[in-house]
Amino acid sequence: MAPLPEKVLSLADIVSLTFRRFRLYYKLYFKTLFWPAFFCSLASHIAYLSLQHWVSIAATSLLAATPFILHMGVSLLSMVVWFFSAWELCLRSCALVRAVLCLDPTYKDSFNILKKRSGTVFFACNLALLPPALCLIFWAIVIVAAAAALNVALGGSERVAFGAVVFAIIGFALTISVMISGLFGSLLLAIVTLEQLSFIESFKRTWLLVSLRMMRGGSFTSLLAVAIALVCVVIESPMIILHVFEQASHASIKLSQTPYLIDLLEIALEVPFNIFTFSISFTAYGLFYRDLKLRLEGADLLARLARLERLAKSNID
Repeated sequence: MAPLPEKVLSLADIVSLTFRRFRLYYKLYFKTLFWPAFFCSLASHIAYLSLQHWVSIAATSLLAATPFILHMGVSLLSMVVWFFSAWELCLRSCALVRAVLCLDPTYKDSFNILKKRSGTVFFACNLALLPPALCLIFWAIVIVAAAAALNVALGGSERVAFGAVVFAIIGFALTISVMISGLFGSLLLAIVTLEQLSFIESFKRTWLLVSLRMMRGGSFTSLLAVAIALVCVVIESPMIILHVFEQASHASIKLSQTPYLIDLLEIALEVPFNIFTFSISFTAYGLFYRDLKLRLEGADLLARLARLERLAKSNID
């Protein structure tokens, strides 16, 4: 692996370095993550199609038990496959971060290290999703309550004008809170991945770092989200165009009668989509945590002092 710059970076430089590392080692990313990403996409689509097909025949089958059990069994089995594939995708992505950040000689070494700590990584992966999910639920309740209050208290043009201000404030607060809560979970996963700490120690360290650099971390999360979203739009653009074309002209060319072709195309595009999003997001937060260590703890200076100490000992010997 090419060495990383031993200096503090701006937020834009961290995002740029993340994309550069992905471009340099895209073959390793795709080779490592292809099969978990493929089975994730395949299993999720099979589960969805099974439920969709049962809904379409539910009326004609008079809710018979046999079709219901068959379709639910296929969906349940698909979700089990999806769960284990998603877990493998997360674990391999974490191992890739260690390898790309030059913590271990090879990816295999990184994977073996994290496999021994799979329980800690599993809890961190799940907890990373919890803060933004709770934040979204909270703001959804606030939005519904605000809409109901405006509907009762005001009417006509006053409701529109006042509602625009209220929902603009809510939208701004929602964005900030989701970015910061997402930062906490992602940074926790990065610390669990890169440090040999227990889950409790990793949680405390995450809380400390987020509290010290909350606005910088929230800004980094926003910048990274925008960068990933722009690339994902490019990846998904063929399916977006196809769906628009189908809705506009299916009456003449009857694309809607070949839904499985569209599903196959969606699976084919979802695989690179999953590989890209997992690779970029996991690597980015690993680099962001490394930058925090350089800024707050002088990790680069400590590493240089350690090298000088080893050199001095070797000269004495």
